[in-house]
Amino acid sequence: MARLGFHFTTFDISATEQWYAGLNLAYHGLVGYVRFDVADLERLPYPDASYDAIFAVNIIHHLASVDLAVNELIRVLSPSGKIVLSDFNEKGLAVVDQIHALDGRKHKPGMATLREARAVLSRHG
Repeated sequence: MARLGFHFTTFDISATEQWYAGLNLAYHGLVGYVRFDVADLERLPYPDASYDAIFAVNIIHHLASVDLAVNELIRVLSPSGKIVLSDFNEKGLAVVDQIHALDGRKHKPGMATLREARAVLSRHG
């Protein structure tokens, strides 16, 4: 998105992950396009209706419950805004597990699924 000239905010609960994201964008000379925040998806520090578009990528599988997180995304979305959710399928999660294992780490997904997220979004129309 930054390569296309879009300015956006990214957030992660991990300051370390945001640091790595910043390194990646710095490598490509795109840091000025992105605001990096450390935030909890279940308690976002943004005003109501403050974003016209939200892309939530590969986060749903980290959640124990999707209701609070999706409701929080809806809270910060403008009335005419759009939410795009994507996440790994089982095969993708297996690949992520293998990658983490190479570093001696364990990938710890929660129990939430895209199906649950879709149900929450459907309740909001």
